[in-house]
Amino acid sequence: MNINHKVNLFTPKFSSKPIKVTIDGILYSSYSEAAKDKSVDINTIKHWCKSASFPNCFSDKIKKEQPKDGKPGLIKIVIDGVLYRSISEASRKLEIPRAEIKRKLKSEEFPNYKQI
Repeated sequence: MNINHKVNLFTPKFSSKPIKVTIDGILYSSYSEAAKDKSVDINTIKHWCKSASFPNCFSDKIKKEQPKDGKPGLIKIVIDGVLYRSISEASRKLEIPRAEIKRKLKSEEFPNYKQI
């Protein structure tokens, strides 16, 4: 081994161009730009691009995963005219237990709770 060999630890092994991302029809030049605009982490954007549960988010480099059981990942619902992409999201935002939302979705007594 030659001890005179210098290694530059600050030079990346490879350089890559930013990967373009499209979310809800808006084209972003990179994951970081999309993450800043959506106020989420870059890994969240990558997850959205990979997940079949987020059909309006995709990138040039990541392929959508298909659900293993063939079922869609999320159940979209409408409560009082507001669209939620999942029961969990509605539960968090409305501060109502998921079980209560599920019960109301099945009941005819709550026409304002609809599954899409």
